[in-house]
Amino acid sequence: MAADFNTGVLTTRGLALLAKWQLGTVTPTITRAVIGSGTYTSGESITDRTALKSQKLSVGISTKYVQNGSTVLLKAIFDNTTVTTGFRVTEIGIYAIDPDIGEILYSMAVTADAANADYLPAYNGTYPSTIVFNYQIEVGNASSVTIQAGTGAYAPADDFNALSNDVDAVEISAAANELAIRQTIASLLQDERQIAKLVTAASSTETGTVTLTNTKDYPFNDSKTTIAITNTRQNLFYDVEATVTAYSGGLPGDIVISDKQLNGFKIEFDGSAKSVTVAYKIKEGMTV
Repeated sequence: MAADFNTGVLTTRGLALLAKWQLGTVTPTITRAVIGSGTYTSGESITDRTALKSQKLSVGISTKYVQNGSTVLLKAIFDNTTVTTGFRVTEIGIYAIDPDIGEILYSMAVTADAANADYLPAYNGTYPSTIVFNYQIEVGNASSVTIQAGTGAYAPADDFNALSNDVDAVEISAAANELAIRQTIASLLQDERQIAKLVTAASSTETGTVTLTNTKDYPFNDSKTTIAITNTRQNLFYDVEATVTAYSGGLPGDIVISDKQLNGFKIEFDGSAKSVTVAYKIKEGMTV
């Protein structure tokens, strides 16, 4: 069960910026979300804060969802690929642009129980852990909100204003000052290919045909051949689909893919045939 957060607030600077937005002369621009491990005493005021106490991660906003005329729901996705020491997530903040000051901490919330706050572990070098926060804020004119592009956020931030309004994360309930903050801790994504989908890097497909030749008598087989990949992969989680299109001198048996590298792989058949022609298709593997 994900830990609850205390009532979130607009900071002093956030309240001043909201007033400017409500006048309609300034376009609301949200820049990023941050999380940290700062410790707060019971009843401690956070309205005057200009930054988290102990910021650990900062990411761009991945998705916005217009809820009504004055509020939007923001999605921010954090991963632990840069985390060397695990920490409990006890604070979260949203930054925005004030035309008179620059970037400010607009709103923040802290956990209700620091000892049981959700834990983001150090990266193990294989499977990243991901935390997804949904954060609802008041902006005055929700339809005019823009999200700063080029932030490196998960999802296509540079095309952000064309994104659909779908929000599919499990949420942590919290309430901001006259707002409802809904946040979530997503479960650990065990498969790196799932991470690749979140990063929105489309897989690149490569096709080809190869004729494999066997000079040995069954059950021996020396048909193994190396296939070079033209479009070098970024990881080894790519798929190779192989289809036999012709064979002679016996049966082809199974097509076996082995020794996968970023720039190539080996392919062979294990049947009694002397010649087997295979059409192959390489997919996925294009995200770091």
